[in-house]
Amino acid sequence: VVGCKADMEASRETSAKTGLNVEEAFETIARDIYAKVESGEFKLEDGWDGIKTGFFRPGLPGCYIDLLEAKPESTGCC
Repeated sequence: VVGCKADMEASRETSAKTGLNVEEAFETIARDIYAKVESGEFKLEDGWDGIKTGFFRPGLPGCYIDLLEAKPESTGCC
């Protein structure tokens, strides 16, 4: 769990105020979850309160997402 440790300043690893390590924490958690889904440790089942399925399901043809190469599309000139 990533959270603010207001009473433990020396133990803080992320900062919502400055953004320090927030994206890195998200990417680490996302990769860990994805790896567990791929290995079968986490199941994708519709109708329960766990991991929700979307349009892409790991293992289906044409449903490959590269977390390292995926970049948002540019929406403007700047």
